[in-house]
Amino acid sequence: MIPSLDARIVLREDGIHLAEDVFSSTDLRRHRELIAEAHLILTMTEQQKEMLGSYEEARGRDIFTLKEFVGESGDIHDPFEQGEDKYRYCRDEIKRCLTKGVDRLLARLED
Repeated sequence: MIPSLDARIVLREDGIHLAEDVFSSTDLRRHRELIAEAHLILTMTEQQKEMLGSYEEARGRDIFTLKEFVGESGDIHDPFEQGEDKYRYCRDEIKRCLTKGVDRLLARLED
């Protein structure tokens, strides 16, 4: 699906420009082959983690929420239709968690 205008605006603030005409669906309910190919799956919420974990293709795959992966609790909820400030907050939470977890991610690549 095409990212919302709010999402595109706050990503542009970080130098990330998303063109509307280059997207394809990444709905994992429709593209379960992506789950089967994954070595690690990071979700934003516990509900997403549980949903993906119920798929046959996820058997034996490591699935974590992003916050769980970096040793924290809680979810990063979808900011859809909640305005630019909420999108900024979520963007910043994702960046913070990825920065915190980069060493763990790189260590997994070496294994």
